[in-house]
Amino acid sequence: MTGRVLSSLLLLSLTARAECPPLEPKLDDAQRDTLSFFLSDAQASLASAETSFGCASVEPAVLARYWLIQAMIWHLQEQEGRADAALAAAKVADGNTFVSDLGDELRALWESAEVPVAETVRVRVRGMKKSDGLRVDTREMPEVVVVPGLHLVQVVRDGTVVFGRVADVPAAGMELVLAEGPEPETPAVTGSIALPAVAGPLQMKGSRVLDGAGSKVSFNDAVLPLSIVSAGGVDSWAERRRNGRLQRVALGTTAVGGWVTYLFSWDLLVGENLPPGRAAGLAAGGLAVAGTGLVWESVLLAKRRANRKRTVELANLALGAP
Repeated sequence: MTGRVLSSLLLLSLTARAECPPLEPKLDDAQRDTLSFFLSDAQASLASAETSFGCASVEPAVLARYWLIQAMIWHLQEQEGRADAALAAAKVADGNTFVSDLGDELRALWESAEVPVAETVRVRVRGMKKSDGLRVDTREMPEVVVVPGLHLVQVVRDGTVVFGRVADVPAAGMELVLAEGPEPETPAVTGSIALPAVAGPLQMKGSRVLDGAGSKVSFNDAVLPLSIVSAGGVDSWAERRRNGRLQRVALGTTAVGGWVTYLFSWDLLVGENLPPGRAAGLAAGGLAVAGTGLVWESVLLAKRRANRKRTVELANLALGAP
């Protein structure tokens, strides 16, 4: 075999994990948010889902679904090169699996996606026991041999996955380092994720985020990827996703209350269907429901703004800014 040697340092946890978060509910969240165009929330769900890769076996079809959702997010963000790489990774995981809910446009891109053919790269893993096994894209392998691109690399010890990482393997000759952080569930990654090149410190001006030079920074494409480097960023975006769902409920409550108010106020005016007293009572009830929804929405909106500020702070930590 020809190819360069990629040196990967995996500092493995020596203790088994008591609990492993389920993967598919996080993928359900990510898919739902993607189809609702809550792309930042969807990306955060995928980042949270990746914690399961470090402690659980993954079926090929499930890994393919993970990559298809990621491809859809990048496609909607017009990051076509990254989307193509994710579609290729989905085919590598399971070439027969496509999520029909993601639409015909992505299906056409998936069908035309080509698995990259390039010089293979052997990944030498340190810190493993001799009895440990390796999996690449859910498949058992005596050694990690991959082409450049997106891959899932896992280490199996005594039948249990003890480490897993989604790695963007660079071209042969470049070095990739995967190092576990202070908590086994939230490894820190160096080199496997290309973080946005942003000049800090970031600051908020109203709803906008500005970099150190005063230029506007994309919240989805820059601030979010920087914030979710840390476990706190993943938790913050999980909270934002929950808050967003409650906002949709609050808006729906307001809309229903407004419709009821309109309907029975009209009936009160024309007086054709209900006695005036009953129509007035129902209209007042609808108005109360609409008002409650508006108050609830205002509280949730304030929480969303606070969460946005927190996300910018976490992004600054990733940049090393104060």
